[in-house]
Amino acid sequence: MENNQIVPQSMSQHHNVSENELQLVAPKIKEYISNQNDAVWSEIEKNLEQRPGLLGILFPGKLKSEYEKLSVQKLKDSYAVQKLMTEAYAHALIELVKKEGDMMIKQRVLQFEDILAKDAVKYRTEITAYVQTSINNMSDIFKESRTQFLARMDQQYDEGEKYKHRPHLYSAHAQSLNKETDIFMATIEELLQGFKDALKKKLE
Repeated sequence: MENNQIVPQSMSQHHNVSENELQLVAPKIKEYISNQNDAVWSEIEKNLEQRPGLLGILFPGKLKSEYEKLSVQKLKDSYAVQKLMTEAYAHALIELVKKEGDMMIKQRVLQFEDILAKDAVKYRTEITAYVQTSINNMSDIFKESRTQFLARMDQQYDEGEKYKHRPHLYSAHAQSLNKETDIFMATIEELLQGFKDALKKKLE
């Protein structure tokens, strides 16, 4: 069968960035969110300098200027950096799911190369539409979850500022916020893994 019938539309629009590049930088972002280590931040900056395409994924739109501003400020506002990097991590995970979706389609279609061209065209169209819709729905759920979490972070950070004159309470509040961030990241990782498993099972 000729392979020029229909080329499935890619889930990802960032073809110049590989899955390996994302898998390299995502754990570093997660590590920085957890411990805010300057050395880890430097590693992230180095990765972004070497792979400019990652900036558009991790910091889309106005987030890019926020990242550049915070880099120049040498991380003076640790909360702003943590919030920004939480968004970057979320964007990295979504992009990884899209790239995995592309691979699922490619692998599944290859299994049907010997069927009639007419059916192959129909099959490619159907599974591409299904995966695209599934990932779009997942992205919407993910975006809503991220937005709600960041709003809670803002509220709790403002609440914590009231205790700056009491170091013990302020430190305890900061630790609580960090713990909640860790829980959020673990939750979205579990959510996305469950989605990928369900998608693979459906395509099988």
